[in-house]
Amino acid sequence: MNETDTQFLNRLESKQEALGLFEKNRAEWLANARWIAKRVAQNRLSRQCTVDDVHEQVKLPYGVDGRVYGAIFHLEEWEHVGYAKSKRKINHGRPISVFRLKDDQVKL
Repeated sequence: MNETDTQFLNRLESKQEALGLFEKNRAEWLANARWIAKRVAQNRLSRQCTVDDVHEQVKLPYGVDGRVYGAIFHLEEWEHVGYAKSKRKINHGRPISVFRLKDDQVKL
């Protein structure tokens, strides 16, 4: 039986280790998701984006743990500005982070 990405992530000792491996092994997916997030933010006056916004357009590959969506905003071009209730039914309104694209990153 092959181990899923989720099972593998659960074995890792640190969040940083997990994010580093995700950056390496799913680089194409992550680059696409980051491009989508940046595009969403650039089309808003607030320049804000959440994982819900990205999830609408970019689905996770099979077996990948949804917590990796946070890696999308794990760059210095984003700043955490607060929390909002998730709009996805499966999340039952739980708080999700809101990120803002920094001023010097407004154009692609």
